Amino acid sequence: MAVGSKHLQSQTYTAATGLSASTQQFTVVKLLPGDAVGPITADTDVPLGVLQNSPRAGESAVVAIAGFTKLRAGATDITGTPRLAYDAAGRAIAVVAGTSTGYYPIGRIILAVDNADNDGGLLSAVIDCFNPCRNF
Repeated sequence: MAVGSKHLQSQTYTAATGLSASTQQFTVVKLLPGDAVGPITADTDVPLGVLQNSPRAGESAVVAIAGFTKLRAGATDITGTPRLAYDAAGRAIAVVAGTSTGYYPIGRIILAVDNADNDGGLLSAVIDCFNPCRNF
C-alpha cells in the first residue's frame, strides 16, 4: 500500500482545467501562464510537482514540490527502487542514469506497488522538483 507523508514542501495554485478525475490525483503537473497548473501532456514537459488533491477548473490545486508523496504509476512495471521520471500522462516511469535521456528525473520510489500490472497503481516516492534538469 502506498503511503504519503506530512513532510512535503507544497504550494497552492489555481487549476487551469479540471483535475478532478481520480486518475489525475497523484500525477505530475506543470506550471501554466498566470500561476495556474495543468496536466502533463508530454514526457518532456517541465514538472512543477505532484498533484495532491482533485480540483475542478478554477479551484485550488495543492502541488507537492519536494518530499514524500504518493505517485501514480505508468503502464510499464516498476520494480526495485529506481529513479523516477514521468510519461505523457504524468505517471511515474523508471529511468536509468546515462541511458534514459530526454526525461526530467523527479525522485525515487520508496515503496513500489505490489501487483503484476502497475498501470495507474499508487506507489510511494520521495520527489524533488525544485530545479528540474533533463538528461541526467
